[in-house]
Amino acid sequence: MIKRTLLRLCLFALLPILFIVFLPRQQAPVASNGGALFVTSWGSDVTSSGKFKKPLGIAADSSGLVYVADSRNSRIQVFNASGTYLSAWGSFGTGNGQFNLPSDVAIDSVGNVYVADAGNHRIQKFTSTGVYITQWGGSGSGNGQFNQPHGVVIDAEGNVYLTGKGVTVFNAAGEQIENIPVPESWTANVTFGGKDRDTLFITASDSLYSVKTRVKGAY
Repeated sequence: MIKRTLLRLCLFALLPILFIVFLPRQQAPVASNGGALFVTSWGSDVTSSGKFKKPLGIAADSSGLVYVADSRNSRIQVFNASGTYLSAWGSFGTGNGQFNLPSDVAIDSVGNVYVADAGNHRIQKFTSTGVYITQWGGSGSGNGQFNQPHGVVIDAEGNVYLTGKGVTVFNAAGEQIENIPVPESWTANVTFGGKDRDTLFITASDSLYSVKTRVKGAY
């Protein structure tokens, strides 16, 4: 009787171990090794079409076109989702449609393209095919002025969020309507996220911040 009781106790003690050993493994949601699934890549460090020199910002529109801020080549390049080169626009300079270290790119809900032209301390707006529309900014610390703006994102109402000193918000006409303060000297990038895409995520010098907004990201 004592031996049977000890045997049962031993079996009960082993059940959790047996359960752990024989429990089927869950499949990773993306790749079998638990990491990201590599799909494709394109470009290299040169100046010819479809190649890059220090690409920084990237955005995709609702049709799947990919826009890349090719910073050291002072241009925006456009590709399809497979990486096939389609077009480019821009050159080094300070004129309309020219760039000095374009650092980021964003697309609004109707397909307009916004470029953070960091070295020229401004933001430029284009059609989806690269036709210049307007610009605003300038070097300085006053309202509507920038010091090397880096990140840009658009909300569903067409407002433009630009990093630098906190996050400065403009309407589609380039009029400053708000500034979101951040307790650090410089903000690097910004994007919408969250379940409902109504949370603004901001990277700064040392920290990451999130701000709940009344509007959602463009798409």
